[in-house]
Amino acid sequence: MTEFGDEAGADLAPLRAVADALLYEGYQLHPCRESSPRNVARRQSGVLAPRPWVERDGPVAAVVAGSVESWRQQTECVVEAREGDDVTLRARIRFLQAQGKSVEQRGPGGRYTGVESLDVGGTRHLSFDEAVPHEADLVVPFGELVEDGFTAGIGAPSGEETSSLGAVGRVVRRRWPLEAVARLRAEPVEGQDGVYRLRVRIENTNTTIGPGASRAVALRQALIATHTLLGGRGLRFVSLLKPPEWARRPVAACQNIHTFPVLAGPYGSREHLLSAPIPLYDYPRTTPCSGGDRRDATEPLPA
Repeated sequence: MTEFGDEAGADLAPLRAVADALLYEGYQLHPCRESSPRNVARRQSGVLAPRPWVERDGPVAAVVAGSVESWRQQTECVVEAREGDDVTLRARIRFLQAQGKSVEQRGPGGRYTGVESLDVGGTRHLSFDEAVPHEADLVVPFGELVEDGFTAGIGAPSGEETSSLGAVGRVVRRRWPLEAVARLRAEPVEGQDGVYRLRVRIENTNTTIGPGASRAVALRQALIATHTLLGGRGLRFVSLLKPPEWARRPVAACQNIHTFPVLAGPYGSREHLLSAPIPLYDYPRTTPCSGGDRRDATEPLPA
């Protein structure tokens, strides 16, 4: 039976801190200062926007670079799978959803007007874009991936919340719906028993944002900083950067689009993979001096 829920979390939890530091660093989650320039205007990797807008000038090249705005992201890797019915793939797909924070000042008659900033009780409240993190956990029997493949919706709903700033104003936070799917499949490598090429493809399926929309509008319904964590039971992943001799040919056949997978977790292990839209070595880690969960000064270091 295919499961879609929280079971993948425990297996992939050790990778979460690394992924946060690498991909959510600087985005509006836990900023040092709301007025910081990096929080006001920023360029983000792993952006999967609506396809009609992305292809307004023609198809986007299927390259590894994750800084290219696209409508899809594809991870392909080589994995060894032992025999048995309990072999399971665990995938955690993570992304940010844009959230507009609007500060509104109350005027005559109780009418509210949007403003760039508002001082209330010695605190300055600013209007700017934030982001809300989302995770989709997939737990799929490996045999199902080989036989039929697996597809799941991984979008996020719209939403709006209002908080009062007393008699002088309010803060309104708005989110727009995200429409996306994840498609997973495994194909046997010819001539090598127990070896498979695994594919995880993420697509933005929104068709309502047309080619004439502004970038700001398109990003409202885009998956941002999209990345994938992979683990499982009875699976061992192969390094795409330093594959063993027997795996060189299937590794060369892998096509990664706007992301690239590397081995993750303790050095030398092969139980986890991190597919990120930025260049990494195998076994990325955060610097030991980066404490806390502020996602600041947490740069990756090679093992």
